[in-house]
Order: sequence, then C-alpha cells, then structure tokens
Amino acid sequence: MESRSVQGSGANVYELKRVGETYSCSCPSWRNQKGAGSMRTCKHLKALRGEQAELERLGGDPKAFFASGNRVAGQAAAAGAGVAPTNEAVVKTVALADSWDGVRDLTGWALSEKLDGMRCLWDGKGGCFSRAGKEVYVPASLCLQLPLGTALDGELWLGRGQFQRAMSIVRRTDRNLLKIKRTVDGEALVIGHEAGKGKHTGRLGALKLKLRNGNTFQCGTGFTDAERESPPPIGTVVTFQYFELTDGGIPRFPSFRRVRPDVDAAEFTG
Repeated sequence: MESRSVQGSGANVYELKRVGETYSCSCPSWRNQKGAGSMRTCKHLKALRGEQAELERLGGDPKAFFASGNRVAGQAAAAGAGVAPTNEAVVKTVALADSWDGVRDLTGWALSEKLDGMRCLWDGKGGCFSRAGKEVYVPASLCLQLPLGTALDGELWLGRGQFQRAMSIVRRTDRNLLKIKRTVDGEALVIGHEAGKGKHTGRLGALKLKLRNGNTFQCGTGFTDAERESPPPIGTVVTFQYFELTDGGIPRFPSFRRVRPDVDAAEFTG
C-alpha cells in the first residue's frame, strides 16, 4: 500500500492511498460522493495523477469524473477560445465553492458577496441552466444582454431577501410571459419588535407597524444585518414598500426601506 499526505484547505491535511489500482482520499469530497468504492475521484487525485489519467481510471465515465464538482486548481474549463461549450460541458465543469476557513491567504483571489439568489449557468448560445443541467426559463430580454460565445456562471438575483420570489419565477415554464408588479411606498409607526427565529435568533425578526388609519401589520424583510442587530426603536416612523392593500387594508408583501426622522409620529396616534 502506498500513501501520501496532501495539503487541503487551510490547515487541513488529507491522505491519499493506493492499493494496487485502487485509489482513495480522506477528504470530504471523496467521502461524501455516492459512487461505490474506487469509482470516485477528487481534486487531490486529479492534481496528483492528472485529469486524463483519472478519467481513464474511471472508465471514461464523465459523471463519476465530475462528481466531486472540482477541477484541478488553476485549470480552466475545456473550451476553445471564443467557442461556446456544449450545455453538458458547462454543467459538468461547475465548481462547488469551499467555505473560507479564516486562515488561507486570500492574496490574488477574486472575492464577491454571496448573493441570496439561484445559481444559474449561461451556455453562451441562448440558454440558461441550473447546476443540475435543467433549463431555466428566463426572459428573452435578459438573454439578449448576455454575451454569445462565452459561458458564464452566476446567480439570478432580485434583491436581498427576495430568494423565494426569484425561485417562484424560475420555476415557471411559460417563457416571456411576465407579471409587472407596481410597488408603492408607505409610512408606518413602529409599535413593537418581533423576535427572530432560525438564523435571526437573538435579533430582530420583524417590525410591528401601525398605519395612520390604525391598521397594524408585521414587516420582516428588507433589513440589513446591522438593522436587525439594532432595529428602529418603538415610536420611530419608517418607510416600507408593498404591492397593494388587502380588502382589510393591510399591505401585501411589505419590505422595510428606511427610517423617516422627518415624519411626526403624532400623525399615527389616531
């Protein structure tokens, strides 16, 4: 049996083993794959043996080869310059991001905010696909703004706190048929704070608000992390955005916008 230690992310060290023609690795990517026995691979084996050797070892099975979701560091996806790869090739070369461990030197890395959207692949020819290779139905007007001949990997994003709305749109299959919703700004008085749950435990979950007509409701979206940690105090007037009023006069889908120190709270005491 042969074994070799390799440096992983940050301070992690993994062990590569070889028994005859059977290879294994102690990294999470290897352990978490569904493939049985030696029909697995990972970026550490690809770096050690080379991508072509690993593909041949797996019998030329691209599904097993790309199961780890990681290519060898520093190597680009296999596509000719200016030539759009096939949808199959685009999907197979998608990388899964590792969480930064707070130790690894980030010099030379490109960083971006983690957006609350849906991962989407543009094939460079006119189609968008999910990471699993399923077609995503997006407006033609959006596709016209994307570059032909260049595959892109990104996210479909409507805004902070709008993940569910984005998912409801991309799940539709009636292409170019879109709803146009006009939003309205309103003002309300903060009359209470609703405690957060889940990831918002220990901070604001929603504001309890009161309209000038006396109607009350809750607003739980549109806040930054800082605003959830230190929410507008009771007695503050705020602006919120909504789509329309219900038959009972309650704003539908309210979203916090900003504090309004210029509006007198006395307007809401009626």
